Amino acid sequence: MGQIIDLNFDWQYKINFKEDDLDILKGNIQMMNLPYLPKIDCNEYKNDEISLNGNVITSYYEKCIEITKRENEENLLLCFDGIRGEVQVYINGILAKQRYITYGYFEANITKFVKYNAVNKISVVIKGEEGGAIYAPVYLKHKLSAYIENVGIITKNVLEAEKEVEVAIEIVGLVEGMNVQAAIMDQKGNVIANAVSNPLRSLTPRLNMKTTKAEIWDVEDPVLYDLHILLQCDAHIVDEVIIPFGFRQAEFKADGFYLNGRKLKLCGVSKGDGLESTDYTPVPALEAYEACMIKRDLNMNMVKLTGESVTPSFLKKCDEIGLLVFVELPKWAEQEGLIDEEAICKDEFEQFIKAYRNYTGLILWGIGKIDIATNYDLQTHGLLKQFDPTRAIGGQTYETSLIDVYTYDDNSYTDGGDGLEEPDKVAPSDEIPYLVSSHTGNLFPTKNFDIEERRTEFALRHMRVLDEMMASERICGVIAKSYVDEAYVTYAGGRRKICYTGVLDSERQFKLAAYAYASQQDENFVMEVSSNMQGEEGSVVGGIYVFTNCDSVKLYKDDRYIGEFYPDKEEFPNLIHPPVYIDDYIGESLVTEEGYSPKDAAIIKSILMAMATNEGDVSLDLKGKLMFVRFKSKMNKETIHGLYEKYILDVQKAKAKYIFEGYKDGEKVGTVTKGGYTPARIFAEAGRHQLILGETYDATRIIIKAVDENDNVLPYINEVVRVETSGSIEIIGHTYHTLVGGNLAVYVRTKGETGTGIVSIKSNALGEGQLVFQVSRQESK
Repeated sequence: MGQIIDLNFDWQYKINFKEDDLDILKGNIQMMNLPYLPKIDCNEYKNDEISLNGNVITSYYEKCIEITKRENEENLLLCFDGIRGEVQVYINGILAKQRYITYGYFEANITKFVKYNAVNKISVVIKGEEGGAIYAPVYLKHKLSAYIENVGIITKNVLEAEKEVEVAIEIVGLVEGMNVQAAIMDQKGNVIANAVSNPLRSLTPRLNMKTTKAEIWDVEDPVLYDLHILLQCDAHIVDEVIIPFGFRQAEFKADGFYLNGRKLKLCGVSKGDGLESTDYTPVPALEAYEACMIKRDLNMNMVKLTGESVTPSFLKKCDEIGLLVFVELPKWAEQEGLIDEEAICKDEFEQFIKAYRNYTGLILWGIGKIDIATNYDLQTHGLLKQFDPTRAIGGQTYETSLIDVYTYDDNSYTDGGDGLEEPDKVAPSDEIPYLVSSHTGNLFPTKNFDIEERRTEFALRHMRVLDEMMASERICGVIAKSYVDEAYVTYAGGRRKICYTGVLDSERQFKLAAYAYASQQDENFVMEVSSNMQGEEGSVVGGIYVFTNCDSVKLYKDDRYIGEFYPDKEEFPNLIHPPVYIDDYIGESLVTEEGYSPKDAAIIKSILMAMATNEGDVSLDLKGKLMFVRFKSKMNKETIHGLYEKYILDVQKAKAKYIFEGYKDGEKVGTVTKGGYTPARIFAEAGRHQLILGETYDATRIIIKAVDENDNVLPYINEVVRVETSGSIEIIGHTYHTLVGGNLAVYVRTKGETGTGIVSIKSNALGEGQLVFQVSRQESK
């Protein structure tokens, strides 16, 4: 039986590699662990001229390993779960395989190049823009003369009591007396279906199984099973493959998207390539964490993936937590002349499809925008239907024979306009399913440290899109432009090459827009106030929004009750939880404290709030009513100015505290306090404190914030923070960091040791903090 050996630790790396360095590494050599991407300075705080694209760089990775030959071993495969660029694999200085990989899985049979029971040098040369990369784990597969090369799973009759599974198997090396067995097991190890092909007469056998014991995989209850495939010869196991999968039915229709027969509005975001703080390396542990953030923290049910964001670790986690996936396919025929052999390009594309087709959460392939269909487009469609016939294809084209879903990048929103275009004015037919594949961001980029008004408007734009999507029977769903702010060659919202279109900032910290999504659920309490109640523009606070899933919000100014406010269903009639709009900081005080009649108090309050929110501009109608009140109550200008100073200007005074209480079903479920003044302090929190040494290094995220006494982030504090590590962990990236928008995130990883690791956080202005971690070892697979 075969064996897998992980090869992710202790590689030597050299950037700007030259061919004459192959025998003896020269110059700047560094030790590193995989996955690893070339370090390109993307620190916007240091470099105004970030250059991420357009530079062809050659990277060199080298590892020496002793390879022992197993009994009856005849095949040795070097496997890369994720690699991109023009790849050359050398074994002991001899070229074993060369291939251009847009991005995705790659393997090389190195059997005839290795020296068994001796130390072998594995060299990988990658040439490409941004340096090429090995962005996912690497391992050796020890195989016998026959082995299982690939498995494809198709589920049928998913909504019936008796469900069916069709398994297509590809085998290398047919040996007399072999048979193949398949079994489906639940998470407790119980077999719910099995089949056998005995004797094996083909290298591409197909097995069919039926079961009445399987449950449906759903976004709310993602039940997974394991498909076990055994290749046997004379009762001996030759090879074994285990593939997790689920039973689900995904249908895009003209009137929406249906999951397992239930109509489901898709709400998602487009995820880019990696993390800035990790040099954009998609670390497996952090990729899994990202999936959880999108599903759990943002309350989304779909994610769009492109480039290196398509990794096994991320897709695996999506299956486990019930997150649907839309994958934009690589342009396999557009490789800039590096390799122009069409057969090789097709082979790469076929391998890409086969590598990811068994992930249950993956419901849609994307082929992008097509104006006029070319031979390449026809071949892409043909390959998808050949190797993955049940999954839908999406694209923006009037060539409807190429797509099952019309995907449209909707950047139509303008001030005061509709959030989305009408589908039937855009799509080629009213019978084709319609999905908004990108929205919000391009025309209104927003930073975490922009003024409150802009940050609030950015959040409201997202909410308007969600509201229109919910109102439309035609729209299957909407996908926000960017999960996070990212570095690009073309950029928006700043002179630096950072595109501030994300729902989160570049370090995965929530922008106000994130709460627009997080509030659309009832499982966890959410209440985020759009203002710090300090009066940023001028000296007053106008209307504010509370992004919450509460039924109502009660507001207190210091100890004085102002009023109870409710979700704005007039502006957002289709949302589960519209934001709560508050534009009254006076309440009944003009009656209870100033002695005015309720009718006169209402007029005076309107005047005062109009002066606050309209830059002092008051309508003629209100001026007329005010004159009547002044005459009746013998008020003068000084009285009005005194009331304005007491009830409006006082909003921004440091002594004033505003307490927001959230109520659900008549019960108070949470409180947020704004205003007041205390010195800022540092706050630090880790995603996990228990790290595991496994197939590659483990890593986790640490959030660092400048907060006030009520734990509110202070968005205009940009202090320098020093982060140091000791013991069994190390920081990924720099020691010194700058708070942006009042917060930042750093990442730490294991470094091959077990035991205690300590992170010390220091700031001259904010104080100190410390986090403790424990690292333990897990046996490799």
